[in-house]
Formats: sequence, structure tokens, C-alpha cells
Amino acid sequence: MAESCTIYCKLWNLKEFARLLDSYFPSTIPTSDDLTIVHDSDGNLRLTQKKFREPGDDFCRLLLSTCAFVEGLPNADAVVKKWLASHVESCELVLGVVAEPAFDADERFHAVVFAIAKAFDGVIFNGHEMLDANGVTLLATS
Repeated sequence: MAESCTIYCKLWNLKEFARLLDSYFPSTIPTSDDLTIVHDSDGNLRLTQKKFREPGDDFCRLLLSTCAFVEGLPNADAVVKKWLASHVESCELVLGVVAEPAFDADERFHAVVFAIAKAFDGVIFNGHEMLDANGVTLLATS
């Protein structure tokens, strides 16, 4: 998986998110309502939340563009594309995850990404493929 990814979460619970992050990275403190930064000796992990605020906002445009991207992949299985588009359309939150240099080498990076996806019924897009919470490739872009 790349050093950055996007997790499309159908469910969301801020307290559970904080608890989960703290279990991997103790003493993590959200810096704002929409941004959490985990500091480590190897760098930082930035987690940025996008949620629905109003019709046509950034969240809505992101979901729409993601669905269009998924549905437009010519060599992907039609059933998988339909399921992924439906999953993305029903998301409560999109979580952008960016690991700064060397942080992605920390084994906790991948573990926390998949744990978040499991806890919040999420799918992960890493720029090359859509993965389920177990790391299984659901759809590849090439």
C-alpha cells in the first residue's frame, strides 16, 4: 500500500476513532475537528476528515467523482463496480491518510489503516486499487 490513501467509511464514531488511534499511537491528540496528526520519530501521519455539510460541498463532489471513476474503469467487473459505487455513495465520512517520509515503514501504519476500515465498514483507495478492510484487492485501476 502507498504512503497515502483514502478510506471511504460507511459508519463513523469519533470516540471510537480516537480510541482506535490511541491503541496504535498512544497520546494522539486531534488537532481540530477535521484533522488529526500522529507524531512519531520517523515523521507524521495526517488523518483528514471530510463529512457531509451541505448539498454540493467538497464531500459530495468527492463521492460523485469517486463513483464516476469506479464506474468508468473499462476492465473491471461490473458487479464489483456497482457494489463499490453503492458503498461510496452511502459513506458518512471520507478519511484522507497521508504518511510523511519513513512513517509508512512503521508496521502500525498499515495496521491502523485496516483497523479503521474494519471498524467503520470502509474501503481503501491507495491510488492504484480499491481494497477491503482485510487488504483484498476489490478493483485495480490498471
